[in-house]
Amino acid sequence: TDVKVLVSSLNFNIHDFSLVSTYARIFIYIVIIVCFVFFFRSQVEDISADYKLYFSEPMGYIHLALVVLCAYVIVIYLTIIFS
Repeated sequence: TDVKVLVSSLNFNIHDFSLVSTYARIFIYIVIIVCFVFFFRSQVEDISADYKLYFSEPMGYIHLALVVLCAYVIVIYLTIIFS
């Protein structure tokens, strides 16, 4: 029996500054981070206004979990990209 495995390596050279797509990708990174900061700031203001009311509803816990998950994903993604 003859087995052949074809593998293509991962291309981690996605930030080639001679390509236009690199600048578009960096712009999208910035947009995502700015949107996250606005969302995070909004949630912090809601929590600081009345934290008992915020956590008395299930949506408060869902929003908090969403903020933590988004922060985790952004940090992990940036560590993968810049490692």
